[in-house]
Order: sequence, then C-alpha cells, then structure tokens
Amino acid sequence: MYYASRYLNTQQKKTRKVGWFPGVFIPTCENMWGVIIFLRFYKIVGYGGLGYALLIVVLSFLVALLTSLSLSAIATCGTSHSLAGVYPMLSRALGKEIATATGIIYFLGIVFLAVLECLGACEELFAINPCLNSSEHSVRIWGSIFMAALVALVAGGIKLVSHLGLVFFLIVIVSPLSLSLSPLE
Repeated sequence: MYYASRYLNTQQKKTRKVGWFPGVFIPTCENMWGVIIFLRFYKIVGYGGLGYALLIVVLSFLVALLTSLSLSAIATCGTSHSLAGVYPMLSRALGKEIATATGIIYFLGIVFLAVLECLGACEELFAINPCLNSSEHSVRIWGSIFMAALVALVAGGIKLVSHLGLVFFLIVIVSPLSLSLSPLE
C-alpha cells in the first residue's frame, strides 16, 4: 500500500499543468476581445457615443475582474486544490444547489459565446468574400462548419486549445499594431 501511494504521488508530480498564462490569462483576454470589441464596437460607439461605449467596456472588464478574483478566492479556499473543473470546485465551496445554478449559467454562457463567435466569423467571411453568401442558408452552413471546427479543436484536448490560443492571442495583438503602423493612403 505504501509503494502504491508513493507511485501515485510521483505520477501526479510528473503531470504538467497548463499554467496561468496560457490557461487563464490568454482565454480570458480572448473572450473579452472577441466579437464584441472587434466587430461591434463601432456600432456601440455609433448608437451610444464614445463615453457610454467606454463605460460599457470598463464595466465589462470590471465584471470579468471581479469574477476571476472571486473564483481565485474559491480555488484557494480550503482543500479544493486537487479538484479539477469549475463545478467540483464550486460545489465544494458553495454547496450543490448554488453550484448547480452557477454551473448551468456558466454552461449557457459558454454556449452562447461559441455561437456569437461563429456568427461573427460568418459575418466577416461574407464581408471578405461576398460570393460565399449566395443562398439564404449560407449562415447556417458556414456556422455549422465553424462549430464543427470548434468541436474538433476541443476534442483535441486542452493542450491543443492552449497552444492555438497563444497563436490567436498573437494575431489579436498584432492586428491593431499593424493597422496603426501601416502607412495611410
């Protein structure tokens, strides 16, 4: 029994975690800088004005910051260090009822975010190449293709998603820099 537990402890030490930068920081920034900031910000500024648009962005970042701080407090509270996933951690700290309600809202938020990202990708694809928007079902077809690609990426595992997240993060950072550094015509 002693040797079996010793073997399990050495196996647990060998497993490498993703880390805070590619596992937490990059996905959080990608979620905040996604379709809303890049594709809809000009409409928000147009309808509400620059002051209200900046207020919306600041409030959104504040909500994300408070959420991450509260999740960090829950994660570091007590003996939940070995739990994997959001739901086990919440059920251990807050109870099953509150964790279930929070988990359902979390799940729906992730699903709606994926749909929003796919619709934004369809919109940009049609803006770049209008001939792809030839039928009334083009959004459904291309949206389904994008969702199937997302499912394939997630099925590849968290390591693949984290590595691709770094690539996409670099693209998101380079895009505004290249736009501001390019010569104006």
